[in-house]
Amino acid sequence: MAMYRDSALGLCIDIRGPDGNIFKIWGYGLDLARQLDQSKEWKDTVEAAKALSSDYLLQLNVFKEFFPIVTLVGYDEVVERENG
Repeated sequence: MAMYRDSALGLCIDIRGPDGNIFKIWGYGLDLARQLDQSKEWKDTVEAAKALSSDYLLQLNVFKEFFPIVTLVGYDEVVERENG
């Protein structure tokens, strides 16, 4: 499933399945930036963020900071799993 619109949550990415791959998530972010005509501004920022860390939770948090209009479905489960 790609990025989708939910009537209650708005734009969503379900990270519990195959769309949970961090590179795929950043790809959705770049697509969104292109749709918002912000791709030039975001491209370098997103590339830098992708290289930032191999820490999955940190990457998700950076994504949420850059794209606050996107809900990451399953995020709370990742936080719970990572924090034990």
